[in-house]
Amino acid sequence: MLVAHHLGFLNGAPGYRDRFQTAINQLGFPELGGVRRVAMANGSLGGIKQLGYNGQGQASGCQEALNFKLRTGQTAAATLGKLFFGFLYRGPLGVIIGGLSSLLVTLTTASIHFTPDYGGYCEVFNGYAFTKGSASVSVTGRPSSCGYDVAPGGYRSTQQSIVEEGPKKGDLIPNAFLRFVLAGQYLVPEYKNVLSNHAFIPTVSALALTNPNRDLAENLSTRNLVCSQETPFDAYYAPLTLNEEHVTLNPQNVTFITDEILRQTPTPVIVGNVRVICTNGGVATYRIKEDCLATRSGATQPATTYSWTIGPNLTLLSGQGTASITVRRVGTFDGRSTVQVTVTRAGFAPATAALSVKIGSPDEPGIQTLEPLDGCANLVGRFQVYDFDSALSYFVTATGSLRILGNGINTDGTFSVKGGGRGGVVRVQATNSCGTATTLQGFTFYGCPGDARPGLYPNPADSFVELLLSTESASLVGLGTPAESSAKTTPATPTNSSVNVTVYNGQGRVQYQAERVTAPSLRLDTTTWPNGLYQVVRHQAGKITRQQLSIQH
Repeated sequence: MLVAHHLGFLNGAPGYRDRFQTAINQLGFPELGGVRRVAMANGSLGGIKQLGYNGQGQASGCQEALNFKLRTGQTAAATLGKLFFGFLYRGPLGVIIGGLSSLLVTLTTASIHFTPDYGGYCEVFNGYAFTKGSASVSVTGRPSSCGYDVAPGGYRSTQQSIVEEGPKKGDLIPNAFLRFVLAGQYLVPEYKNVLSNHAFIPTVSALALTNPNRDLAENLSTRNLVCSQETPFDAYYAPLTLNEEHVTLNPQNVTFITDEILRQTPTPVIVGNVRVICTNGGVATYRIKEDCLATRSGATQPATTYSWTIGPNLTLLSGQGTASITVRRVGTFDGRSTVQVTVTRAGFAPATAALSVKIGSPDEPGIQTLEPLDGCANLVGRFQVYDFDSALSYFVTATGSLRILGNGINTDGTFSVKGGGRGGVVRVQATNSCGTATTLQGFTFYGCPGDARPGLYPNPADSFVELLLSTESASLVGLGTPAESSAKTTPATPTNSSVNVTVYNGQGRVQYQAERVTAPSLRLDTTTWPNGLYQVVRHQAGKITRQQLSIQH
């Protein structure tokens, strides 16, 4: 639309955009004494761009947003009628006239693309109108920014509105002359590649940010834009990870604007320089997150007062009445306490927030699963210490057939565990100078559902190995004995519910043999077996599976 206004394309309004911008600049923002400026945006504050096709992923510059074609159509009966009555009344000439008026016509075509990203160049419009001819517009994107159409911002469903509110099949031809010439024909629209939404008011525009040459997809959530003096507003709200339709109201922005209208101090957020008060003489600092007495041109934020309340086993050292305090642990107390603050803006109702703090030794570390470990399909699992604190020392160990890979817990709190056998226990310890907290997480494996491989536990083995056979029965028939030579006997044919098990040593000799096993497992004494690699062969229902076993004394 702005391109059309600027260029006068299709009888637009040349220069309108520039005149409009000049008028806005001249009006400026309210400057009356005591006026508090607030802004609500519907675009993402976290730099999330508009959605792609079918609401999946993020859109990108130069993507086709709508392909539209409008042609005429006519029923076969209407065509035959024109030819018949044309011949009836005017003979061959009537047939020619009837045929000409039955020719289908393309009235309009349009291929609309989003504006390009980061210095890209592409055609954004290519269209044809029966009464106007063809037209094409290409543009170059700003080198430092994503395109305007895909930028974070309150969106409009313009393309989808064209589909829903545009011509429908069977509608009359709007042009009276064409409707007369093409009597009996109707409209047939075709819509393809519909990218429903486009940015209507970019987030940076809604918040009137300084430096208009910034990347429109910049993550603005990393700082308070009032404190950094990048916005002329005294307070603002925008969703973090999604873009909403332009002028959408939701509980969050309604609460924000209601608090501003009713002059309610925003609820403060307390952050600390440590998560556990122990080291540094048991001293910690707490402050109001993103609190500032920032000024904008010609105005200041309302005066703000702070009243801190400290829970038991903590002593307030300094900072009462300010946005930041310092506290100290009392004695050798080990447990939890609270830090609370009431913030009041001049002329506003107060707001209170409290933070539970740990004193002394750490809390028990939580373990969250990133990639599950089931000892079967996933033989290696990835985990992470929940709420990882880099100020603590962490140590992870594993028992049973589990093994910790790499160097244990990484700097981001992640670690990997390799499974096998029947499982084991993972132990995570968090330590500071005041004490240690431990968390245990157990893993038990019972074989692989739908997998014919027997489980082995432990592997490598020392004095024994247990074979998990995953059978239904609990009895054992004809348990064999370790073989003394290379002589091999022909094993009995197993039934569908039994298993023949043979263990071969590295020279191919039978080390162990058992026939028609119906028990769910076998425990083998491997005390006298030489170190080395063995093959465990299972024969069941005509199928043979093999698995390697390592003996290490």
